Amino acid sequence: MKSKLLALFLPFNCLFFFAKAQQKPDLFYYDFDTTGTVIRNLATNPPSGTQYATIVGSMSLDTGGRCGTNALKGTGGASDNDYVNTGWRPAVSGSWTISFRTKNFGSTSTLFFVFGDGDDDTNFRCFTGGTAGANNWVLRGAGISESYIFGGAIADETLNTFVYDANSNIIYTYLNNTLQNTYSQGTPNLNGSGPFKVGGFFDYTGLASGGLMDEFRFYNRALTQLDIDSLFTLCPKNLSITLQPYDTSVCEGSRTLFRIVSSGEDSIIWQSFNGGSWNGISNSNNDTLYLNNVTISMDGFGYRCKLFSSGNSITSDSTNLTVYSAPSITSITSSLNPNVNSIYVPKQC
Repeated sequence: MKSKLLALFLPFNCLFFFAKAQQKPDLFYYDFDTTGTVIRNLATNPPSGTQYATIVGSMSLDTGGRCGTNALKGTGGASDNDYVNTGWRPAVSGSWTISFRTKNFGSTSTLFFVFGDGDDDTNFRCFTGGTAGANNWVLRGAGISESYIFGGAIADETLNTFVYDANSNIIYTYLNNTLQNTYSQGTPNLNGSGPFKVGGFFDYTGLASGGLMDEFRFYNRALTQLDIDSLFTLCPKNLSITLQPYDTSVCEGSRTLFRIVSSGEDSIIWQSFNGGSWNGISNSNNDTLYLNNVTISMDGFGYRCKLFSSGNSITSDSTNLTVYSAPSITSITSSLNPNVNSIYVPKQC
């Protein structure tokens, strides 16, 4: 009873720590939050001789990581020169999961590999470009039906996960925490010659120059949707708004805008309020909301912006739009001189 009561009084940051610890893989976990060329394998039961990995060549650890300060940074060089040597000769049976985050990948036909086993073209590996198509990741290997994550190799940060369930003989692919595709399998062969490389494969091009890889995880089990959701929401970005939108007044028929300056978001949507509820505005997914041909019926509407990042969100200050009626231009004839006319325009517009 005492231990149960103690758990109730743990501060929130401790609970978050334990939640993160429960997500640790059993085979490989590199968070890349270190310096130098030696990377510790933080998995709970790493294969013999794989407690530490070594950066070979010119790859480096640089800022831009998700759950800490650093990530593995690519050079665009060949994988026989630049890669992370895990020291592992793969021997995996049953279910498994491979998950990793990437960032700063562009649309290209060039092959860029993020991991792979040994020096044999038939061994399992993952890459973008070429037959994978620009901006996609594909997993290939002996006994593996080509399994794609579409839209995972892009400039923005993405969580990319391949899950093999031996009970159903299916590979499930996830982009962020969304199930994309299912691929029926034979029996994938993850028994290789080694060394298993992260950030490269064989002598092909490894990570793109400036491309970042973080949170590499290899499980000896099939993760569930709840597991993927938990991975996606780990270490949410620090969302902030440094410039809030402000109230504005315009004449009907004119154009106006609302703008924010923010950081940390994965997506944005503007919302409007017309006295009932806040509703999303279509095609309003950037930092500036333009309102064209404002009507008098929009007078008094409220506007705000909502920012999202991996399960986290913040909302900007709400603003108010004031709309004046279009000016009624009146011609006034001078009583002193009938040949002189003056124009009266309402003050607001």
